[in-house]
Amino acid sequence: MLAVAACTPPTTASPTPDQSLIVTNQALALQTTIQAGIIQTQDALLQQNATSQAAAPTLPPTLAPTNTPVFVATPTTTEFSSCPGSPPQRMVINQHGVVCTRGAEVYLRQLPTTSSNYLWLLSPGTSFTVLDGPMCADDWSWWKVSIDKTGEIGWIAEGGDENDEYFICPAGP
Repeated sequence: MLAVAACTPPTTASPTPDQSLIVTNQALALQTTIQAGIIQTQDALLQQNATSQAAAPTLPPTLAPTNTPVFVATPTTTEFSSCPGSPPQRMVINQHGVVCTRGAEVYLRQLPTTSSNYLWLLSPGTSFTVLDGPMCADDWSWWKVSIDKTGEIGWIAEGGDENDEYFICPAGP
């Protein structure tokens, strides 16, 4: 049989009025020291800032119109596919895309394979955001997407077939 010892919390004595006064005075002294340090630091920064501004006045920068062409970075496509038999992948995670078939609807499926149940038929022009992928199945690259209008999540094949080189395309800026 196991013996169980009774546990009692340790007793603590209440501070005396003298001890409370000492702790309060120490806290006030610390607070005063910290405030003095902050004020000294602020004064030093203000003085340093005033000195540097007085020594070398500078004018704010201005933009002048130029005829220099402006280049805007755009995503580039790669001629690479990690899925054998599929066309080169053009989609990436977090990218916006659109169903870009010539008229055929595209299946949004539960899983990344043609044998999976479909959730929706997506019309050309349906926009979405890529969440994950690619997964390889059935000679296609599959991307997990969220449909912008409904929030529905599923898998869609990037493409293609004899009618459409790609089923989905990167959306323009």
